[in-house]
Amino acid sequence: MDMSQATSPQGSPTEAPAGSLWRNRNFLLLWCGQGADTLGPRVAPIVLPLLALDTLHAGTFQISLLTSLGWLPYLLFSLPAGILADRIDQRKLMIACDLGRLLLILSVPLTALSGRLTL
Repeated sequence: MDMSQATSPQGSPTEAPAGSLWRNRNFLLLWCGQGADTLGPRVAPIVLPLLALDTLHAGTFQISLLTSLGWLPYLLFSLPAGILADRIDQRKLMIACDLGRLLLILSVPLTALSGRLTL
């Protein structure tokens, strides 16, 4: 029997108590990276139309156009991106795409702070 496992009174193996995941550096890096990676794409479809409505005083048609144009890159680039993803290093591609998305999403508040935000 593996020494990392203990035996319960019923005789079935149970895992030995391990240290907290919050003290594991690899877990923290994964957790922070995945959290940051998930936050932008989940918040942007909600925040951008609200920003257009509140700050730019956009109308219903403009907000619906903004939302539908947000799906345009998926329609245009999905197939070529799939071909490209099969031919290059996926890790580098993932990092480059995440950094590009970070810069695009970060450009919205920076543009708003400079007073040049338009629809």
